[in-house]
Amino acid sequence: MHPGISRCEPGRLSNISLGGALIKSPLDSAVGARLQLAITVPCGEDSYESVIDAYLVRRSAPGLGIEWAHFAPIEVIDLVRAVPSAGTY
Repeated sequence: MHPGISRCEPGRLSNISLGGALIKSPLDSAVGARLQLAITVPCGEDSYESVIDAYLVRRSAPGLGIEWAHFAPIEVIDLVRAVPSAGTY
């Protein structure tokens, strides 16, 4: 979501870290724009919906590079913990 103009676009989270994420989305915003991401976070047997503030830091062919407004939001920590690891490197 782009809060300044109240426009929403769907997106698919393709990569996430404690500092930011890569999202595949048709959202057309300028680099530096403040965004709000609404995500569903699995939590044990349940899940909850959360809105996380972020900034658009990169636009590229695979998607939008965003940085969380606050490093390591609790919702992101919960999401990272819920996703099984692809392997140890």
